Amino acid sequence: MTGVALPTITAIRVDTNETIEVFQTENGRWQTFGDVLIVGDLIPGDPPIFVPDTISPVPTPSPDPVPTPEPTPTPTPTDPNVPTPTPTPIGDNLAPIAVDDQVTAVAGQTVIFNVLENDIDPDNNSGEGTTTQTLSISQFGSAVNGNLEVNRDSGVFVYQANLDFSGLEVIPYTASDGQTTSNLANVFITVLPSNVITVEGAGFGTDGDDSILGSQTTADSINGLGGSDTIFGQGGADILSGNEGDDLLFGNQDNDTLAGNQGNDCLYGGQNADLILGQEGNDQAYGNKGEDTLFGSEGQDCLYGGQGSDCLRGGIDSDRLFGDKDSDVLLGDAGNDSVYGGEGEDFIFGNEGSDSLLGDAGADTIYGGTGSDSLLGGDDVDQLSGEVGDDFIFGGLGADTLTGGSGSDTFVVAEGTGGPSIEDADIVVDFEVGSDRIGLADGLSFDDLGISQSSENAGDTIIRVGTDGEFLAVLLGIDSNSLTESNFVGVNVPPTPTPTPDPTPTPTPDPTPTPTPDP
Repeated sequence: MTGVALPTITAIRVDTNETIEVFQTENGRWQTFGDVLIVGDLIPGDPPIFVPDTISPVPTPSPDPVPTPEPTPTPTPTDPNVPTPTPTPIGDNLAPIAVDDQVTAVAGQTVIFNVLENDIDPDNNSGEGTTTQTLSISQFGSAVNGNLEVNRDSGVFVYQANLDFSGLEVIPYTASDGQTTSNLANVFITVLPSNVITVEGAGFGTDGDDSILGSQTTADSINGLGGSDTIFGQGGADILSGNEGDDLLFGNQDNDTLAGNQGNDCLYGGQNADLILGQEGNDQAYGNKGEDTLFGSEGQDCLYGGQGSDCLRGGIDSDRLFGDKDSDVLLGDAGNDSVYGGEGEDFIFGNEGSDSLLGDAGADTIYGGTGSDSLLGGDDVDQLSGEVGDDFIFGGLGADTLTGGSGSDTFVVAEGTGGPSIEDADIVVDFEVGSDRIGLADGLSFDDLGISQSSENAGDTIIRVGTDGEFLAVLLGIDSNSLTESNFVGVNVPPTPTPTPDPTPTPTPDPTPTPTPDP
């Protein structure tokens, strides 16, 4: 098996072009080929997964700042993935559909935007079809924290927030096609403080608490420096570094790189494939959309993959990892970690410490690593391996394959997790009489079981409910006569490890987070 490594880069993004040198493995160990050496973890599997020992911090911008341009905030584009409501027919005419808008503004400055640009006329008579009829504003609410002027015919809003206000301004409105009125929609205007720093290209914060707004079109490189900063990348493939303090970073559009650095930071990738590094402190990281890479590093971190096939690595200390949608790779690393695969066919590796690992939906592959781990397969056909330590292994629904590894392991069965044929039973690969035990969950007792062997499974022990009930497990290579009641124990299945952060991550509304700084 061969792998690739960059001589100066420790994390390689998928589907990018890099100049590489080749190295190879020999007898299961990573070896150099030429002058290249890679040190890290070789995660078991087919094929194995190689994870470097460290991910280097994101380089910060040069300390020679670029002059800050005059603030020219622009509207945040509407998320194209916002679900479209079903139009309601009224007579021969379908009512228009108004869609929420997201806008970023600066206190004391004017921002101009058109709320009708993303609204829909199902009859195709909004100027895009064969007729000339256009949508217009039917009704709108007033601005509470600023001045608002509205051109009903064009849909243009002119908004200026009060100089002393920062936060979220919400303005409702409805649209009309001349015959019928739309649903109620909202304009969410995130107002940044009047002292916001705007950046186009490269820029810096100060030693205090800053609000920094990147460009809508360029790839920005922003370093918050000291203080607890709020940095909003907007458009372009941005590099955002919080540096000191408890920072709040938003990548938003494109493939962004976010680094919290010191402090307890909160990092949102937004759309596309982002690289998010918590680094020091107890951080919260959210990939949101796209195939993201999240690395907590030091501290007790909480990592959420969101949509897309993500890679999450906890790092040092006890972390909480949540893959969420799609097929993810989740690595607990050091510490007693809680890892939750969510939907999709996930690969989960607890590594060091006594970890709590749950595959949930999808055909998952779970390795405990060292320590006394709890492995829960969840739904579908899962592969569970405790490896080193005294592990608790429960396949859940589906015909799962359970391997204990070294240590005194407990293989759990429960009524309702098997099926009417032996193909529905879990396969226990390496049960050891006298060392391992069969755990009976959900009130199942030894007297409820039927333990037997058959000519079709000579040499293996079959465990089912009664003599003709559902098949629960097959113990490979075990003589049924060697089992007694002492090899079974009643157990409680541990609670599902769902790493829900406290407090609930902000800002709202979903799906595109926008910063809401304190006044």
